[in-house]
Amino acid sequence: TSNGCTAANTVSVSLSPSALFAQINPATQLNCTTTAVQLNALVSSNTANLNYQWSTTSGGNILSGDKSLTPTVNEPGQYDLLITDPANGCTAQASIAVTRDVQPPIASVAPAAQLNCTVTNLSLNSAGSSTGSHFAYLWTTSDGNILSGSNTLAPSVDKPGQYSLLITNTLNGCTATVSTFVTQDITLPLVDAGAPKTLLCNTSSLILTGTATNTSASFDILWTTLDGQILSGANTLSP
Repeated sequence: TSNGCTAANTVSVSLSPSALFAQINPATQLNCTTTAVQLNALVSSNTANLNYQWSTTSGGNILSGDKSLTPTVNEPGQYDLLITDPANGCTAQASIAVTRDVQPPIASVAPAAQLNCTVTNLSLNSAGSSTGSHFAYLWTTSDGNILSGSNTLAPSVDKPGQYSLLITNTLNGCTATVSTFVTQDITLPLVDAGAPKTLLCNTSSLILTGTATNTSASFDILWTTLDGQILSGANTLSP
């Protein structure tokens, strides 16, 4: 001033000791068995009465707890947490991405061969199915019979019926199933050796007249005898 007098005053400016910091722990991945997960957030402040608000983008969904530190979610997406201290207006934000793995395994089985009077058991072929240490296999049947290998891709079976394969990915819990049918043909051919015949003194040989049903190129004919003699035609119906 004009008389050279002065005056001074002091004011203190301090930083609020309750500054906020938010952190979200890594989230468990959603999959075929884990259909919902709980997010877990941490806050640096010990201040009570903080306000929490979760929001989501990219297809996420909050089932419950959107105003807490531990919401439950059930869809993949980005989840954002906003923490507000109503006493001083300070805020903190944190985000986390939740992912989902629901990729099923591949289950495949080739058409089965047919059981018959000579092929009394066979192996099913599941080549093309998912393989690896994290895949589990289980064959079941309600009307057939599994001899061995029910936990493999190539079980041995010995009865006709429907056989179902369940493959489980043990990492994500996803499954796939496939079925195949095993048939059996054990129909016996019907044969008749014909009427008895008698060799006479003036008859040194004779022709037998056998019959068989359903004869075709797939049938083999064989005459045998314990105490007689077949001159020719042992592989025909009329030797």
